[in-house]
Amino acid sequence: MAFELYNLKGNRSLNFSIFFKELCIYDQHLKFKTRNYIHKFETSIPYSQIAAIYITEGMFFSKIEILSSGLVEKKGIRGEILIKFVPKNRAKITKFLIEEKMREFQGQGKQRDMEHLQKIEKYIRHLVENLKAKKINKKEMLERRERFLNKVIKNRGKI
Repeated sequence: MAFELYNLKGNRSLNFSIFFKELCIYDQHLKFKTRNYIHKFETSIPYSQIAAIYITEGMFFSKIEILSSGLVEKKGIRGEILIKFVPKNRAKITKFLIEEKMREFQGQGKQRDMEHLQKIEKYIRHLVENLKAKKINKKEMLERRERFLNKVIKNRGKI
């Protein structure tokens, strides 16, 4: 069963849209969701099909662009995922997690790096289990996850 590591949404008000674009990072794949008034579009992309991830940082927000060989041109969706007006720290976390998962699935990472990724996943699973056991509430779980991932990024992937 797929386990959600992180969830990212673009800002609705700055994108001038009622509907937001959402990127869910799972342990086995990415899931991108978007919609308009009539259609709902959802796609799943394995990490092995991700070609590149770009972040363009502004003063307050960032733009994330993910290029994939697995995306086919559909109505309104080109061969890329583009999410605008994302908070800068959340964009950095997203890029870090996707790059680490890409290294894991493409076999480029060192054993030490994979152990760090497993520790990150283990900690997030622990938080979700505590949430299900009602030891912590959802707000506290999200705050702890954000704090932990920011600390990991500041230490360049070392826990």
